[in-house]
Amino acid sequence: MSFAATTSSSPYSFVTYGNAARFSFTKSITIDSKTCDYTAAIKFNAPKANLPVVLPLRPELCNPTPDPFCENKSCLAGISALYSLGSGFYRATGFDHVALDYYPCGHPPMQNFATGHFDFHMMRINPGQRELMGCDLFPGTPACDWPGSPLPGSGTQSDPSGRKFFVMGRVEGGADSGKLANMPENFTVEIDSALRGMGLHAFDHTTARLADEWADPLLIIGSYDGGISFWEPMFPYTFANGTTDNFYHANATYVQQTILSLPSYWSMSYSKSTQVTTVTIKGKANGCVPDLF
Repeated sequence: MSFAATTSSSPYSFVTYGNAARFSFTKSITIDSKTCDYTAAIKFNAPKANLPVVLPLRPELCNPTPDPFCENKSCLAGISALYSLGSGFYRATGFDHVALDYYPCGHPPMQNFATGHFDFHMMRINPGQRELMGCDLFPGTPACDWPGSPLPGSGTQSDPSGRKFFVMGRVEGGADSGKLANMPENFTVEIDSALRGMGLHAFDHTTARLADEWADPLLIIGSYDGGISFWEPMFPYTFANGTTDNFYHANATYVQQTILSLPSYWSMSYSKSTQVTTVTIKGKANGCVPDLF
């Protein structure tokens, strides 16, 4: 990925947005010196954050008008927090910070995500680089205008930063020809899902549940300028709140993997007694030479 000055403005100051303290974040990481396997955990407390719960009881609040119930913003907007993971975490895993976004009314594609949920973006780029990821927006939305969008004269980005959202790393030739590199098998992009400071979103559409059936975390991966900008467990509000313990885990493999530190295993757990959600990832640490003795 490359970054340069943009004439398309970004919607936030990514260095400072949100209040990480309200979620009581903590992190840890260990590296096995013999195998170079890392195990990292990020913990946060969603109930302590006292977030607005809109759906399913108050759907009328899902409109563009700011409302005191949603902290004087539109309930369609996200409530955000940025948590720096530190240099040691970054060196081993490639993840710079967590951008946690809670959407009281969900977001597109609405058939899958029209419910209150969290986007737990583990960013592979730093906030300064995110500031340079501008684009021309599709009118009336926070999404970058996309190739083939329906409005007359729409669909063309005015500068390179916007065009880079639609440059994807695809495999050329062989059995994996046309597939997205460094993403799991069956991942496809939502072409209208590019967001400034984030990237174009991809996931396995064959396993995504409908919004009213959604219970377990779903892996989303972001693309920008042919690279991977974020790795994201997305999960409903109910997974990280309530009076029952929750647990989910999965292995991850990637098509023609070149980013070797991407997690090969991940899990999420919620403890009803502590109200803490733990995101655990395991993989191969960057820059590690195994201790053979």
